Amino acid sequence: MARAGFALPSLRVAASPLAVALSAVLMVVWSWRTWPDPVIDFGQQLYAAWRLAEGDVLYRDVAYHYGPLSPWLNAGCFRLFGTSLTTLIVCNLAIVGIVFVLLYRILAEIGSRLAATLGGITLATVFAFGQQVYYGNYNFVCPYVYNLTHGIALALGAIYGLGRFDRDRRTWVLGATGLSTGLMLLTKAEVGMAALPALGVALVLSLWRLPAPARAKLRLAATFLLGLVVPPALAVGYLARHMPLRDAARGVAETWPVILGGQVDQFLLYRWSMGLVDVQQSLASMRNNLLLYALLLGLPAALGLYARRAGRSIWIAGVVFVATGSVLTLPLSAWAEPLLGLPVILVGLALVSLRHVLRGHSEGGSILRLATIVFATLLLAKMVLFTRTYHYGFALAMPATLVAIVALFEWLPARIERAGGSARPLLAAALAVWLGFVAVHLSETRAYFAAKTVLVGRGGDAFWADERGLFVNEMLEQIEREVGPDRTLTVLPMGLTLNYLSRRASSIPYIYFMPSDMVMYGEDRVVERFLATPPDYVALVHHDASEFGARFLGRDYARPLYQAIRSGYRVIGRTGEVPLRDERFGIELLERIDRP
Repeated sequence: MARAGFALPSLRVAASPLAVALSAVLMVVWSWRTWPDPVIDFGQQLYAAWRLAEGDVLYRDVAYHYGPLSPWLNAGCFRLFGTSLTTLIVCNLAIVGIVFVLLYRILAEIGSRLAATLGGITLATVFAFGQQVYYGNYNFVCPYVYNLTHGIALALGAIYGLGRFDRDRRTWVLGATGLSTGLMLLTKAEVGMAALPALGVALVLSLWRLPAPARAKLRLAATFLLGLVVPPALAVGYLARHMPLRDAARGVAETWPVILGGQVDQFLLYRWSMGLVDVQQSLASMRNNLLLYALLLGLPAALGLYARRAGRSIWIAGVVFVATGSVLTLPLSAWAEPLLGLPVILVGLALVSLRHVLRGHSEGGSILRLATIVFATLLLAKMVLFTRTYHYGFALAMPATLVAIVALFEWLPARIERAGGSARPLLAAALAVWLGFVAVHLSETRAYFAAKTVLVGRGGDAFWADERGLFVNEMLEQIEREVGPDRTLTVLPMGLTLNYLSRRASSIPYIYFMPSDMVMYGEDRVVERFLATPPDYVALVHHDASEFGARFLGRDYARPLYQAIRSGYRVIGRTGEVPLRDERFGIELLERIDRP
């Protein structure tokens, strides 16, 4: 009997992570091999890893907008376990598992097991494996760029490590935190721009309240900085063996100068993403969103302060749950933008957390809480006036959403209880809102998964896609017939899935030909390289680039490049409609006229 009594608390403790793990497993099974998009973006991740595994050098042979860590890591997986989509799926599911563990431990430490459980289920059902828009790629298994998900994993590791140092004061933990931060800097700039201030503020405050001599504090800071600079230094040193040092340093830094220089602001996509196309409308939408949640959650919180007797709070909580649960009956359009007011809420939470630390409070992982909130807040910068769960939001809004869950189910109820009220009405309303939030996103995901009925690729490279997969499969058959295995193929403006699945390499390093790429690489340079080493074959894949303010390659941008293709190549195959003309999808295969 004693053993049974001992096992019961252990079972209660294990139930929370088991619930999160079960939700993740169910989502993986449901979404299995639906994660890539057959045309947009993800082919770049496959192609870059394949070419590096074959011996090409990043930034010299394969142009790449982001830091080197992710393509190097994926290429290493290819070399160790074989080149296939399955390899990337398995390796990155392992990384996703690490993200789940880190977030669960962070949320449990700054909140409670309940908050960590709900946060983990939200991560699984809404962000990590779901799909909220037509194009795939916005998930943690096959994202549009692995640098984003890998960077978030490393940033969370650094934040958790800093929280451990604040608690245990172990020097090696601080060194490991610096190393994780340095590796993160080799991923994607916006992750670094969010994590560096969060880690810097938390480190300074942690050392400030450390009862140690100034010299000891400087040594600890130096330990962190040493770990931080080692990965970038090693990356530059490795690349410098294959290219001039200046080019190596520029490659490692890649997107930092572009973002800090403000070049991205000229593209409609990024202004739309930040909510800057119509600032007045964006602010009005944020205000309405905040008013909605003030009604749904603020009123129950006020009722909880009023209902001080437990008996009264129980029936009030029941009424609140039923009333708030009516949000489940609202049409999907009512839940289209549920996170618009999140930046305002996160800024408020950050200020409260900072005050908490400055007043000397150390309980509840105050440094870990501050670093997590600041990181989550700054990660919203790319969508500050248009925060959403879909598109970039699958990663950028994820930490902030989970922090909001902790606030709703832990911090705010605790304040109400300390004030002598009952937290039950607020918890009932929060639970109803959370259930509606998850249910609506699962409904959206189900609709997009139902459209994926075409199996693209073969064997370990196979995945499920929508109707565009039919055109991709047909073009792959034409490439297999017409393009020899030793011939080169360049796909424009995007669609590197064709290169990877056919195992045909391009003759030029540039692998994307969107308006943004023309600006960042220089259109004259791209045309010059294309004419200097023309590919044997070209595939023109239909893509409307209106999100960048220029619709079609050859008509609205990159005209010299398009003219070079039309004058030097002839059409030998087509699937679907003529690409780059109207809204109808199609792919053309062209052969160089003077090909040997």
